[in-house]
Amino acid sequence: MASSRAKLRASVTGEPYSLAAAWIADHGLGDGLVPDAQLPAQQLAEAALLITLARPQGLPVLSPAGTLYGLAGTEPSIDRLTLRPSDGHAAAVLARLLPAHSGDRLTGAPLLRTGKITKTCVGLRLSAVSGMDAVHLAIRATRAHRRQAEQLQGEVGLTPLWTSPEATDAELRAWRDLARTLAASMDRWSQALRRPALFVSAHPDWSTSTPAEMT
Repeated sequence: MASSRAKLRASVTGEPYSLAAAWIADHGLGDGLVPDAQLPAQQLAEAALLITLARPQGLPVLSPAGTLYGLAGTEPSIDRLTLRPSDGHAAAVLARLLPAHSGDRLTGAPLLRTGKITKTCVGLRLSAVSGMDAVHLAIRATRAHRRQAEQLQGEVGLTPLWTSPEATDAELRAWRDLARTLAASMDRWSQALRRPALFVSAHPDWSTSTPAEMT
């Protein structure tokens, strides 16, 4: 029974079976096989990540076969989410997520910054937004991938904003605009990001539409 549940979770999240089994062993199923984000701030942050990948500016949409915008899977818990880029695409995913600018044009997810880095993960955080709870995000990437992401942005004429700890006024305005855009649909974007394996064969085009509500 436990193995079938782990296989089912992995078939939805795209994470390796071993991680799915370990998650079930640690957390049980009280919150479901693939829990939704509990806090609105976490939902909003996850929605911002996915809409940024679906509608990148300055760089083309990532669409390797068997991925959702370059993601092979995610590792979802109630209070945190780790992204799993497909092999060879960690830097490209980071380059699309991390904010940069070209003149007055902003790209990436506003306010997003990198945090703690381990051998296998780069932490992601949002610069302080007044009244917003802390969010817990990470990506399976390395320090080298972060450097490569900066290079990829530079190759197309983008200047990174994420290398500065301070958010610019333009980023704050862009974040407020994005939050308003996502107000009615952030739960659907967040749910989709937590279940990427459901979409990898469908190649969804969310450049103008939003993910369907999950039941």
